[in-house]
Amino acid sequence: MTRRGSHPVGSSLALPILVLLAASAVEFGTFFRKYETIAAVAYAGAKAGALADRDAVARASAAAEDRWADSELSGSLELAVSTGGPDGDRHVEVQATVEAAPVFGLVALSPIPITCTRTVKIGRVHRVALSPHP
Repeated sequence: MTRRGSHPVGSSLALPILVLLAASAVEFGTFFRKYETIAAVAYAGAKAGALADRDAVARASAAAEDRWADSELSGSLELAVSTGGPDGDRHVEVQATVEAAPVFGLVALSPIPITCTRTVKIGRVHRVALSPHP
């Protein structure tokens, strides 16, 4: 008894699974890249707001929007910027949200909102004068 034709049958069963795994890896990579970009956007905004001399909310929003524009990713950025805390512990908080549409539609059929919040404590920037070595 020969097993001619069993290899094409086995391949036809394994191929859809391999394609599904590859598509899932691409999908995960796309979402992970977008999440990391959103985290960087939120941190850039919070840092700029914390270092601002005045109008921390406007500086934080502008810095976050600039960082988003530099990323060249698609989607509209929604920002929620706030300042708060007692006098000794003031901080700037930036929440960035972008809706991420799935590449292949394996994860969901509709866009999924990706949200990241970063908080930076407002403090004084100390400038250090460097002296030349003798």
